[in-house]
Amino acid sequence: MLQNIIKKLSKIKEFFKKFKLPKFFTKKRLIIFIFIVGIGYFVYTLTPMGKSDFLGLTKVELNIKVDTDFKKLRIYLNGMKEVMSDIEKNKHLFEIETLDNLHPDQKEKLIQLWASYLDHQVELSKLVDDYKYFYQINYLVDKELHSKAFLVGYTAFVTSYARGVQFIDYTFDKKLFETLFNDSYPEYGIPKNTYDRLKLNVLHINDVVRLTAGYSNLHFLYSEYEKLGFTNQYTDVFEHIEKDYALSTKNLKDKSVKQFAKNTIDIFKKTTYTVWFPIQKNVANALGNTRVTVRHENFITEAQIVKMKKSMEPGDIMIQRRNWYTSNVGIPGFWPHAALYLGNLEELKEYFNDPSVIEYIKSQGFNDLTGILSKTNEKFYDQFKTGEVDVIEAIAEGVVLQPLTKSAKADYVGVLRPRLSKLEKFKSILSAASHFGKPYDYNFNFITDSELVCSELVYKSFKSKINITLFPYLGKEIISPTQFVKKFDQEFGTPLQDLDFVYFLDGSEEAKRASVSDLESFRQTRYRTKWSFSQE
Repeated sequence: MLQNIIKKLSKIKEFFKKFKLPKFFTKKRLIIFIFIVGIGYFVYTLTPMGKSDFLGLTKVELNIKVDTDFKKLRIYLNGMKEVMSDIEKNKHLFEIETLDNLHPDQKEKLIQLWASYLDHQVELSKLVDDYKYFYQINYLVDKELHSKAFLVGYTAFVTSYARGVQFIDYTFDKKLFETLFNDSYPEYGIPKNTYDRLKLNVLHINDVVRLTAGYSNLHFLYSEYEKLGFTNQYTDVFEHIEKDYALSTKNLKDKSVKQFAKNTIDIFKKTTYTVWFPIQKNVANALGNTRVTVRHENFITEAQIVKMKKSMEPGDIMIQRRNWYTSNVGIPGFWPHAALYLGNLEELKEYFNDPSVIEYIKSQGFNDLTGILSKTNEKFYDQFKTGEVDVIEAIAEGVVLQPLTKSAKADYVGVLRPRLSKLEKFKSILSAASHFGKPYDYNFNFITDSELVCSELVYKSFKSKINITLFPYLGKEIISPTQFVKKFDQEFGTPLQDLDFVYFLDGSEEAKRASVSDLESFRQTRYRTKWSFSQE
């Protein structure tokens, strides 16, 4: 790195000689000029100018944001640790040299490891991007908040950096993996040339400056952390920093990194450097519905939800997305959430006032729909009969009932309708009701019924009624919400079609709003990247 800087300074000197600039540009003055420019660049890198989310928050909101982000940071640190452990266990796959020697199952495993790694890398990077303006919190006015904000940003940065260098060490100068990881994988929401972006992001000169200068600032603030009790309260975080800083500085001296540095110009020709943002596997635990962004409102409005409801029927499947929610991490594909629309009790009675349903209810020994619902799950019925809820879904709190106006308060919502008889839909709703009150399945185990995730609830409600198959993902058999869209898209217009399109509210990060969109646009969402920065 130092040698490259010296070479550049020599080229500048030759430039002045070649063009015989005025005598004003003496050697001494040239050195002073370069020194001033260097200091300016150094300061700009550490204290970038620009619009900061911090400036738009009240002190109370800022404290809430920093505390929330600190909790998420610890989750991401543990999640990234699991990811790198998985990669290490499968490091033999990174020794394969040619595509001919790569079995399809091995290729799929590598892509899944890549997707899981990216999920965490992007989430950490988003925290880095959010907290690059930490210095705008006045240290003299609020030492605690300033110090904590820096700790969030720098810990996220040094971990992201260390794991980036570590991943590059597995893959550097191996054409098979550079080609493999630069391809696009719509199933997992990964756009083309992502590997090149990772390499450029890891060894950008700005990041080298932030790594070393940030470490110095950490020690400058250390006495403050001791006074605040942070060194005891966040021992694990400080240990992460020390370990990852040591790993980063060591790898910066390694031959592989020096070789990579020679390739940065070639990479720069392919893609412009941009900061890229936060990604998931087993980090669902404790993530819940916490959002990463400081944006207060989702794009979809209540008025839009009310209008959408007029097109919906009991048994409809909702596919949802909220940009920058931590619960998006680790779920492959653009769509991270699924829910089942029921309608309220009165709407359910009216919709299922059908001879086949009435006959089935009586065959089970009940006089009406309310009786069989109560028998299926008494706690479900006690809440459902209030008429205030019309959606069942699995969220961090478990399998719950919610109003549509709350459930669909997202950035994107698509509605699909199973091609089933009313009796089959009714049985599916009874199946969903039987799971009410069960806890969320943080292990994503689709085999057991004691705990469920969102897509698992929908899958098990319609199991055997429509053809939905599990697929292997990092050692588990799962269904991601994006698979419902994929199924619809692939089967559309064929005799195998199990689902019909009902409604699509498409969000826009640029416009900060959602609008009604069409069937073809909805079909294409399964190809969208899962990270919102690619849509802005």
